[in-house]
Amino acid sequence: MHLPLNRKQFRDALEKGLGRAVLHARRYGLLGMETEIKRGMRRHLGYDPQLEDGHGKLLWEVVQAAKSEKKFRGDLLKAMRDTKEHYVLRQLCELAEGYAAAGDAEIKAELYRCFEKGLDRDDVDAEEEILAIDGLDGFLRLAKSIGVRARAATSMPDYAAQVVFYAAKEIFGSSRVRNSLRQVDPDLAAYRSVLKREESRRSIKTPKRLTWRALKRQLERLIDRNQPEIYGVARRFGKQASRGELSKAFEYLLAQDDPRRLRSVLGVFDVATIPCYDPKFYGLAHSGDRRLRIRAIGALARLKHPEVRRLALTSLNSRRLLMSHSLGLFRNNYQDKDGAAILRALSGGWTKENAHGAVFELPDIAGERPAKSLIPALMKGYELTPCSHCRASIFRRLRTVKMAPGWMMRECLFDSNKDIRTLAAKSRTDYRRNA
Repeated sequence: MHLPLNRKQFRDALEKGLGRAVLHARRYGLLGMETEIKRGMRRHLGYDPQLEDGHGKLLWEVVQAAKSEKKFRGDLLKAMRDTKEHYVLRQLCELAEGYAAAGDAEIKAELYRCFEKGLDRDDVDAEEEILAIDGLDGFLRLAKSIGVRARAATSMPDYAAQVVFYAAKEIFGSSRVRNSLRQVDPDLAAYRSVLKREESRRSIKTPKRLTWRALKRQLERLIDRNQPEIYGVARRFGKQASRGELSKAFEYLLAQDDPRRLRSVLGVFDVATIPCYDPKFYGLAHSGDRRLRIRAIGALARLKHPEVRRLALTSLNSRRLLMSHSLGLFRNNYQDKDGAAILRALSGGWTKENAHGAVFELPDIAGERPAKSLIPALMKGYELTPCSHCRASIFRRLRTVKMAPGWMMRECLFDSNKDIRTLAAKSRTDYRRNA
């Protein structure tokens, strides 16, 4: 990492959630970068909004580091009032929390309006930020809002009461939250009724043990009745199957040619190791069907075998296979001399989507204590991956073997990923304690 960042590097840092954006703003300000901040308020920054938080907190720290809060305040309010897309709005709420916590009453009021507007759109927004600012008082205000809607039979998400309750429980504990609801208030009484109804409806029953006979019957129906694929069902079977049942599933797989059945039954071997290598898997790993290719490679990755290693080495020359998580084939077949070859394969230009597929399995190759020969590839993966969860896994392994450089430790203190921040802060504390 080299500061100052140019505009392209600054945009990349915001999108990936890298702390270097904060370090740049602190040292050089945001001159020439204003457009990137405003663009970040109009779209979800980050790779996968369903799995990752937005980068609103990072945006706040960038703006605050440059002492530019007033410059972007109006843009934030306008974006909060105009935006209807759920994940973008959640990111804006994360940014707004910084302003509200600093005493901005108008932006705090807008957070409550975002919560109300979210319920109108069948979403739940701003609850975490409101709880962080107003504590249990904020929780009761949100609970009453849901209660008012319940009493008036106004439309809202059928999970709203649970989302707010569980968010509060994470911060204050279940006992304190439930005790706060005991007040004599008609709106809180209505909220309690909604919460009870949601909790009873969403209680999870333990599924019965699935036999191979039952799974095979479902697999056969895939073509006969054109049913949806049952990959998840097959994974559940794989977790509980006996060795004999796994052998039957393996024999069934080898006898199949239909892509839908193959994609489904491979779910068994996403969680269970295939009994042995079979040449059929080489063909499946090169299939033109991306999902089938990824699942076949995933099954082979659990196996230590010369042919699997040969496929792993071959895949380094194929971006299509690398994007299909083929680095996972090294998980049980890595040798020290492979590190340099993996590094070369990861070099060159990669799009976000392709980079994620290529780097996805890199932390699993490394294990908990990565070999020294793999460190350069891990460093490359840290820079390349658009996913903060993959970056966290890589950083954790580099930190474990004390190979995370000083610049990485510094920027990780401001990363958008909470786990990365925690690890970096712990490392700094440990260093001071041992100094």
